[in-house]
Amino acid sequence: MEKRYIAILTITLVCLLFLNLFIMVSNPVWQKKKGNDLMRFGMMLSKNKVYVWSNWALAASKKLNPKLTWIDFNIAHNKFMDARDNNYSKRYKNKLYNEAIILYNRELDIHPDDTATLVNVGFVYYELEDFEKAVRYFNRVLELNPKDSYSLYKMAYINTYEYENYSKALDYINRYIEVKPKAADGYFAKGFILAEMERNREAIAAYKKYLEFYPDSVAALVNISSLEIDVKDWKNAEIHTERGLKFNSTSSYLLSNKIDILIHKKQYAEAEEIADKILNKCCDTGYIAYWEKAKIEKAKHNSAKAEEYFNKSKANAKDYYDKHCDKKRYDLHDSDGNCRNRYNHIKNFEKNKQNIQF
Repeated sequence: MEKRYIAILTITLVCLLFLNLFIMVSNPVWQKKKGNDLMRFGMMLSKNKVYVWSNWALAASKKLNPKLTWIDFNIAHNKFMDARDNNYSKRYKNKLYNEAIILYNRELDIHPDDTATLVNVGFVYYELEDFEKAVRYFNRVLELNPKDSYSLYKMAYINTYEYENYSKALDYINRYIEVKPKAADGYFAKGFILAEMERNREAIAAYKKYLEFYPDSVAALVNISSLEIDVKDWKNAEIHTERGLKFNSTSSYLLSNKIDILIHKKQYAEAEEIADKILNKCCDTGYIAYWEKAKIEKAKHNSAKAEEYFNKSKANAKDYYDKHCDKKRYDLHDSDGNCRNRYNHIKNFEKNKQNIQF
């Protein structure tokens, strides 16, 4: 009796399902309502980063209600975010990025001057590292809206790391800061650009502004203390170095700055101990340790030993760069800047070597 009841209930539910589907197909009002509901459901899934199911719901919503707008835009955005935020293979990421471009272009066929879509296409090409096309879209956005902060920031980044056109980068980041004076990242970027232009005191001022927002930023404390060493402001260099080491006692860059301060004080034994600590920490930061060991030996007037360590420093940086960086001068998603730092070390090696003073 129980089995018969279950069978009847199952048949009833199936019949109700098919009846519901029939009503859905034949009732335009119902279709429109359910299409709108599915779109809202899809957007909710997107906000919660459930991108695959969001795309399914959004695509289904447009089939039910073809008059819905911006569905392609939202599916494209999902694909872009899915590729950027997840640890997929490069091949699969590129597949999602290219699918996103196709969908964004459909929207641009309808709304050719929509800045949100143009910016997003620029972002996709940026992630694909096709900077020439990214610049084309960001420039188009800035023609339509000269104050678009996303485009200004990305143009500053591309001109800094890819093109190494620092004067242009500085112009973009200054415009970005004018638009978003309370955005800390603008001051950090400005500090980096000014340092590359060897305008060290201005760079220090920019990093100080950044530290007003994030006083415990190790990256900013590394950079500002390095610049203070360059301008021989030893007192503030030591303050910022020690402050940074409170937050990250193993930072190779901060320990390197501490060594420079110890060399200035002629405390060579402690400097050597810290250099060995960096070297033993991990071979990947060996180029920093060897560079500091070379400076210690140079300060002690051991020229031959200094030269030996200089050569090891350059070789260590080049070995890592050749193996891991694919000739890139930038790190899109590496906050430690492993490739950028080694590239700059190799590029500026002879100049920095000649400029060493105690």
